Amino acid sequence: MRVNFLNKSIYIIASVAFLCGCNTTDGERFLAQEERYVLSLTTSTLTAYGATQIEDSGEDIFRCPSVSGMASESGLTVFRARAHVPYPHFTLSSAHGIRSDATGAIAVSLSDFPVGLLDIYERCNSTASERYVTSCPYTYEIVETCSDASENARECVQVYSGTHQLVVTATADNSQTCMSEESDRSPYVSSTTPEIAYACDAFSPIKVDAAYRGDVPADNCCSESDASTLDFCLRPCGCRTLTVQIVPKTDEAGALALPDETVRIAVFANVSGHKSSFRDLLASIKAHEVDFVVSLGNLTSDGTSGQWRSFAELVDEALVDRDGQLATQACQTDASGNICCDAASERRLPTSCNAVVKKTPFISGLGENELSTNLSTYNALFGASNVSTFIGNVQILLLDTADGGLSSVEHRWLDAQLSRNAHQPCTIPAPTGFDEWPTLFECAERLDASKETTCRECIGEEAFCIPPSVDRSETAYGPENCVCVPATSKICPDNQWCSRIDGTEGVCQCTRDGDCGIGARCVDGTCQPPLRLVFSYTPPFDSNGLRNNAFTSKSQAANVMSLFSKSNVAALFSGRSVDYDVYSKAGVKMYITGGGGAPMASFSDVGHHWLLVEIPNAYSTPGSPKIEVVKF
Repeated sequence: MRVNFLNKSIYIIASVAFLCGCNTTDGERFLAQEERYVLSLTTSTLTAYGATQIEDSGEDIFRCPSVSGMASESGLTVFRARAHVPYPHFTLSSAHGIRSDATGAIAVSLSDFPVGLLDIYERCNSTASERYVTSCPYTYEIVETCSDASENARECVQVYSGTHQLVVTATADNSQTCMSEESDRSPYVSSTTPEIAYACDAFSPIKVDAAYRGDVPADNCCSESDASTLDFCLRPCGCRTLTVQIVPKTDEAGALALPDETVRIAVFANVSGHKSSFRDLLASIKAHEVDFVVSLGNLTSDGTSGQWRSFAELVDEALVDRDGQLATQACQTDASGNICCDAASERRLPTSCNAVVKKTPFISGLGENELSTNLSTYNALFGASNVSTFIGNVQILLLDTADGGLSSVEHRWLDAQLSRNAHQPCTIPAPTGFDEWPTLFECAERLDASKETTCRECIGEEAFCIPPSVDRSETAYGPENCVCVPATSKICPDNQWCSRIDGTEGVCQCTRDGDCGIGARCVDGTCQPPLRLVFSYTPPFDSNGLRNNAFTSKSQAANVMSLFSKSNVAALFSGRSVDYDVYSKAGVKMYITGGGGAPMASFSDVGHHWLLVEIPNAYSTPGSPKIEVVKF
């Protein structure tokens, strides 16, 4: 692209003022937002990725869905959140010594989550709050239609077949304390619900049952304030981290139930409060049928609560369809946003108002215009200013660099998101008296019934009980789903398995994708990281070497780019300059896209635009991103 270097330099120098003296106390903005997505309890911590906590009215008594197999109890803790990304996920880590059969459950109530992603079953003759669920209980019969007879209470009808499912996996803490005291582990819940009875030791994904709930329409009308949620419950597991995520369904042959594995992302910056341009931008994005939208920053002109609400309304109007809105003949939406239908059957969820049936998720970073001291409205509507989320095997990282760089706490957070599963050494002695070291379940079959089933009793020495490799793992074994090895072993982290079981040093290897973390793949025993895309309002380096439209610290910029170059970052997108440019640093392709609606820089010859980012094979082996400049 032809750019007048002198004009561009003058423009950049003139804008240097906003970089001076505006940094917040180190990490203050990051830490202030943590309470929006981290729920810290005495012995457990729930962390939401791509969802933020919203106000709890406290008017309703929350009960775990009956399909969860958990009784509603006084110790229940509820995390009410709004989804901002296509597939939010949650982790629940717990301290040693927490028994899931004696610990209060944690409920997640997620709003603004599209009901079309997951299966919908109607439970015949059930109450409104328990009628629509993601799975038909195993004791129920699936029928074509519900009848009015009370004896058909244990029947359900599949209303909708989704492309994804909600699953949970467990990652073991590899500390000696956790591995040596297998008797402290217990089934997740009672064995009367086998689908989720043993989540504490589910090292491969198992389904989580959830319920669709919401305000019931009054005379087939839903007011604008009515809402619907996806509700599920978890129990903490001692010495375990549970991960709940939304993954594509597969058929019997293992093929994904997705019509297209290409992911399309829209990226832009610098709308700067220009609503007319923003409407045009949204119309252009909607016409391209993208999966996700990222505003890099400066969506508003001043970051006030009123502007955040105003722009959220425009996003909702353009990119969100609620139950009944698409049925134009039978349902009508009035000027106040109330949706009224001729009959309950015109809604996909007749008992839940305003369920989201189609949505293009939208997140927004912060620009230098938006550094308000109070970000509560922004957080509630658009999420946190630092985001890590996944679409298949692609990781999306949004960084808050509106101050011209990263605080030390943000840098540590970024490093943790890009952590790599490097091969670690391990040592496990050769089996003595066994062909292979037995699982605790196999020990139970061998030991005398009068003896306690422990690894120590089984192998005759102090022992660890470690996660088995995928070929020996059986979730139904529950707390006995572990392999007994001598306590002299040097064990592997993250459910991985040692390559040698003969007393000589081996290396830790993955045997399933889950051993490598979300978005990563296990290939021939080695963890392959996800393809990563980074979105940062301020680029670490600008295209022509000047400092004014890049990180204020050259050393931090170099450190960050070095980290990106080693972490499979395929592209970095920035937007501080009101222009378009593309260049490379440290082997990473960098794009400047600042033409979201504000007046363009005098030297720019591109005009208002956004970037269409296409990642082929995003759910298997992602290919290099394809970038198209879309003008509007």
